[in-house]
Amino acid sequence: MNIRMKSILGIVSGALCLAMTPQSVASDEHNNRGVISQFYQAGQTWGNIDPSALKSLMGDNVSIITSDNQSINLRLIEVVPGRKDPNRPEFLPRKQSAIAVFSASNADAEWLAKSGGQAVDAFHHALGAGKVFLTAIPKKDGGYSIEVILD
Repeated sequence: MNIRMKSILGIVSGALCLAMTPQSVASDEHNNRGVISQFYQAGQTWGNIDPSALKSLMGDNVSIITSDNQSINLRLIEVVPGRKDPNRPEFLPRKQSAIAVFSASNADAEWLAKSGGQAVDAFHHALGAGKVFLTAIPKKDGGYSIEVILD
């Protein structure tokens, strides 16, 4: 699929994702209603999800739209909790930081690596839409993993 087609599909899929409400997503038989309901009722978002809640989403897909309208699908493969800091300011919505590690197709991961770190629009069926900063990290065995630091 060429870059122009991916961009057009990204814009369309992004618009569809953003138009979905938790109620419409919850009615989809392909989604885990319990997880969606749990996150929606708890007010979990990209801005406040903690590492233990994020771990329950491992294996889930996340759609991103990059700054130049590329649409890319990622799969959450690992959650690395940050160290607990008793001096962490109380006003922060997240009590503990985390690094979310994602996999992507080789072509998408290479494209993200060449593009450098960037803020993207991310969508997950239970967390909704949010802006996150991601970067491609080279793996020892070749290829890249995609990381998002949630602080």
